[in-house]
Amino acid sequence: MSRIRWIHFSDLHLNLTGTETKRLRENLLEYLDTIVGKIDYAFFTGDIRHAPSGDFPSNAGKEIENICNAIGLPEKRLFIVPGNHDVDRNVAGRDEAIRRICFQRNGYYNPKYGKIKEDDLNAIYEGQAEFRKFLSKIYTDDRVSKYSDPLKPHFNIETDDFNVLHIDSTLTYTC
Repeated sequence: MSRIRWIHFSDLHLNLTGTETKRLRENLLEYLDTIVGKIDYAFFTGDIRHAPSGDFPSNAGKEIENICNAIGLPEKRLFIVPGNHDVDRNVAGRDEAIRRICFQRNGYYNPKYGKIKEDDLNAIYEGQAEFRKFLSKIYTDDRVSKYSDPLKPHFNIETDDFNVLHIDSTLTYTC
């Protein structure tokens, strides 16, 4: 069995503009250039943007591409899941849907059955519209479509080496 090398990124907050943030990104690319050997897979696990600062920056796709280029990684070996900052938690109807669902708030959701009403899933998914638009700058349409079905928020991607199960943990993020 061959060895698999992967790298994990989290909390890049690409639309922050402070000096430390810029320095971190510059140093990250420099560091990645020093890695000896091939990186087989990369995982970005949320907070690509800094939500209080607004939308995904126009260069966010290019920033991710630069990171992948620095490690010689093709798009099909890149896996991205949203974080709490990547979701618009203020989109109309989203918070109300979450209140109806969550058992902590006397909602109807029962983990024994795992059922969420279609209208509520649709309302929640509206909060990921900008995230999906960002993904379309990186992924092919086939890959973006996996993130686009509110009735199937979790999905599996098979690779030659393993399967990646995407669990959407942003479903009940609130303000």
